[in-house]
Formats: sequence, structure tokens, C-alpha cells
Amino acid sequence: MKSKLSFADVSFSYGEKPIVQHFSLQIGQGEFVSLIGPSGVGKSTLFQLATGLLAPTAGTISLNGEKERTLLGKVGYMPQKDLLMPWRTVAENAALPLEIKGVDKHASTERVMELLPAFGLKGWEHAYPDQLSGGMRQRVSLLRAVLAGNDLLLLDEPFSALDGITRMEMQEWLLGVCERLGTTIMLITHDIDEAILLADRVLVLAQTPLTQAIEVPILLPRPRRGEHRYDPAFLALREEIWRILQERRAQSGEKGRWQAQ
Repeated sequence: MKSKLSFADVSFSYGEKPIVQHFSLQIGQGEFVSLIGPSGVGKSTLFQLATGLLAPTAGTISLNGEKERTLLGKVGYMPQKDLLMPWRTVAENAALPLEIKGVDKHASTERVMELLPAFGLKGWEHAYPDQLSGGMRQRVSLLRAVLAGNDLLLLDEPFSALDGITRMEMQEWLLGVCERLGTTIMLITHDIDEAILLADRVLVLAQTPLTQAIEVPILLPRPRRGEHRYDPAFLALREEIWRILQERRAQSGEKGRWQAQ
């Protein structure tokens, strides 16, 4: 599998405090990888390194097999909050990263309109954020991230603020979008079920400083749907990830936050 993003012996510290030490990771083209672990273990730091918001103190980060001088503007990032601009319409919010890149207005509008149906937003292009449900706002945010980062997306707990029913609907919707677009995605979550349902691999991050990820392959067939949560194979994976998290917490003596539903 062709490498999309790789960390090679990467280290990063905040002042004197090491957060990431000699960490290596490889994400393949078209993979969906979930990161799960307690708060403060370094998940968001990895995302900031991958987007270029932070620079490693040692090691190299490569995109498409090539070391990049800067990753800024080359990776799509979707935070927990949608951060939509209330004075801009759906189409205008989605087009923002293209505007920043200097894309011609006609071309950027054309690209946004082309993708609206896939994101369930056709007919809503002239609506403002306060006219949208929470789930629809997240769709706009994800569309904006897709337009910002080409085919590599980093999703930082994108559905954590949604109610349970909407969250499950959005998970199934995201599965369908990923299958159609073939995008490479990394997802931060504290929800074990969400991590399993969406991913090809789950990486358990459970120590500080972060030196390695414990990989759990998700060999469940696709397409997946919410009802697969009750399959014996799914339940076995949930138990395995929960056990790893509990064992690591006991070893470190640290408290963390995650959900086993």
C-alpha cells in the first residue's frame, strides 16, 4: 500500500516536558485509522504535527512518501467545533479554504457545488449556519476540510458534541462518504464503538510521553452499518481495546477518558 503520511522517529516537547518521543507511524493511501486513548496522551499533538501547526524537535514527517518543508495547507483538519462563520452561507463557508489558496471564485464555487450532493447539502447552499441542524453543520465542516486538504483528513472528535442518535446517523453517513471519495482519514475519538465501526485499524495510544501505538486491525467486512455493533466479532474487538486501555492505565497509574458503550 502506498504511504500517504508517515512519522519517522518523531519527537516533540513542550518546553522541558516531552510529549512525543521517537514515535513512528505509517498511514496508507485510502486508509481510515482511528486513534483512541486517554486525554492528554498526545493525540491532538500528533494532529498538530501532521498539519504543520507544530514542528517536530526531531525526526521527519513525510506526505506521499516525500519529506515536506511545511505541511500547512496540505492536510484537511476538522476540529470538534464546526467553527462555521455565521455571516457566510453554506457554500461560502465550504469555499473558504479554496479562497485562501487563491483559487478563482468561479472555479471554487463550481467545485463546492459539485460536492454538495455527496455531503447531503444540495439545496442548502444559500442557507446560513443558524438555519442548520448540528449534523448538517458538521457536514459543512467536513466538506470544508475535504476542500482544504485534498485527500488526507484529520478529524478531531467531530461528532462528540452531537446527541446520540444524530451521532450514529453521522457515523453511518461518514462511512458512505469515505467509500465514495476514497479519502485517507485519521480520526481521534474517545468512543470505542465509533473507532471500530469506522476504521481499518485502531491505534491505541496509552502512555506519556508517547513512544508507540498498539495496533488493533479491524478486519470486519465493508460496507458497515450501525447494526454491526452487535456482531460477535465487533464485540470481541471492543473487549480487546477496552482491555488494552485498562491494562495501560493500571500500569501508568493515570486516569483517562473513553467510552465503551
